[in-house]
Order: sequence, then structure tokens, then C-alpha cells
Amino acid sequence: MSAEAIKQHKAQRRREQVRAASRRCRDRQRKETEDLRTKVFQLEEFIAHTRQAHEWEMRQQHDRIQMLQRENELLTQQLAAATVVTDIEPVPLDKLDDTPLPDDLVHCISDDTPRQWSEELVYHAVEDTTGQLVTMLESEVEPVKSPVIFGWQFEFWCQGDKYYGRNRKFFPGVTALELGKRMQMVDPQRYMDTFPEVKKMEILQVFDENTLVMRLVKALPGKTFTQAVNARFLAAATPPTGSTSRWVYADRTIDEPTDGEYALENECNGYVFEDTTQELNDGTRVQGCLVQGVGEFESGGLGCSELLEELAKAFSSVVIRWESLFINDFIPDDADEFADMVLDL
Repeated sequence: MSAEAIKQHKAQRRREQVRAASRRCRDRQRKETEDLRTKVFQLEEFIAHTRQAHEWEMRQQHDRIQMLQRENELLTQQLAAATVVTDIEPVPLDKLDDTPLPDDLVHCISDDTPRQWSEELVYHAVEDTTGQLVTMLESEVEPVKSPVIFGWQFEFWCQGDKYYGRNRKFFPGVTALELGKRMQMVDPQRYMDTFPEVKKMEILQVFDENTLVMRLVKALPGKTFTQAVNARFLAAATPPTGSTSRWVYADRTIDEPTDGEYALENECNGYVFEDTTQELNDGTRVQGCLVQGVGEFESGGLGCSELLEELAKAFSSVVIRWESLFINDFIPDDADEFADMVLDL
């Protein structure tokens, strides 16, 4: 090969290398642009949903204030109407008889006695709820699916006057039991500060370290504040194929509060945590926990489209707050790569 041919060959190779490098640069720029567009879209969605959730919470507070004002007006009217007061003369001790207490006073005293629930009732609720949530999770019904938001996929369907929801996301570097314990041990006030739609968490009875009875007052999406007496528990369940362990953290309504302060809600919902291995975007296989929220709820007379609209308003805000409380707060300050890996799944 002549010197001129060698020179031309080298020039051709150089041109090909430049074109290949240029193509790789364009591909990288295109991918970076697409990633930025996706992140901008996600941030816009988050801001919109957060604003909607805030507006909804403000409406709930306004409705509550109006209700309290009406109650106050009614009590004021009743007080003004009570114009006749009967003086009660003190009775000397030696004049007291054995007359039984009036029925209304006996009823009042008995209402002050803390209620107790049987182990049979509560542990049956634990077993039954675990089975129901796993069945909902594995149901092959064709649900309505939301767009994937911050790695979360939400699915929704209706049956009669009930509606069902489930969502999921994988988190590397954490176990199912660890996440269950985080939810179990969280400070109630901190939880309510993070989720202002939960107004009251009152422990009524403790059975063991994983099972208790709680009065819960909260507002589900699209509803006013409601209350229920729930069995709240953390229980192990048989893991599915591909998982090494499964834990269920859930609420199940077992009774009705007696004060009548709020409307009643029948709850059967919670989280199913599974230890498993998944492949990340870069092809790396890592161990972690598949978090799956699942539940059955009362429709309250709303149609599927209305329910889905209300859930969509609150969904992204709820999952971001959940991650903040139970995932991000446990990530070391120097673990930036781990945090990015969680959010980019």
C-alpha cells in the first residue's frame, strides 16, 4: 500500500471515529434531554398534586370549623333555654338511704369504663385481614392504572359500594421486617404532622408488641373526617415465589367508637412488605423490599370516576410524604448514591 493510500485510509478512519463520537454525543445529549423533561414533568405533577392536596385539606378544615360553629350555636341556644334550675339540698350522711342510682347515672358511669376487646376477636381480625389483603394484592381483576409517579404504580377498581386500591415500589437496601417496624414504632404526633389528614391516633388496648387496638380519626380522599376502632398489627405471611419473606402491617375495623363525634368508617387496608431481588436500570441486581399498599374502602356513594379523580389529587403527595418519613429519614447523610438509586427506579 502506497504512502498516499495509507494517508487516505487513516483519514477515513479518523472521519469515522469523529462521526461515531459525534453520534454518541448526540445520543447522550438526547438521553439527558429526555431525562430532564421527565424530571420536569414529575416535578410539575408533584407541585400540582401537592397544591390540590393542600386545597383539599383546607376545605376539610373549613368544613370542620363550620360544623363546630353550628354545634356551638346549638349549645348556646340550649344553654339560653335552660332557665329553670333546681337547687339540690345537701343530704346529711345519717339520712342517706340505699336507693339505687338513677339509670341514666349508671349508664354514664359505665360509659367511662375503658372498653376491652377479646383476644379471640382481635387475633381473628389479624388472620382474616392478612388473608384478605394478600388476596386483593394478587387479584387478577383488570384495574384502572395511573401513570408511574416517582416510581410508584397505582391501580384501582370498584365492586359494588366498595373500591379497592393497590400501589407498589421497590426500595433497595432495606428489609420487609425493618420497614414494618419503622411504621410500627413511628411517633404518633410525628405521623400526624406528616399526614394532617389523620387527626387522632388513640391506643385503647395492647395485646403484644405487634398487635393493639386503636381509635383512629382521619379523612380519606374525597371524604370528611371519619373514625373507627381498629386492630392494628404487624404479622408475618407466607412469601410468594421469588421472595424470601413477607410482612403485613395493617388496620382492620373491629368496633365502633361510642362518642358519635364523627361518622364511622369501616377499614381494611395496609402495607405488604416483601424481601426480594430486582434488577436496576443499569443491570445491577440488588436485594431490597417491595413495598405494596393495598386496601378496601367504602365508596360513600361516589362513582368510580369521582373516586379516581379524588385519589389522583392526593396520591403523589401521600407517597412522597410516606417516603420522606419511612425511607429518606433513615438514609445516612453521605449515602447520596443510595438515595438516587431509590428515586430513579
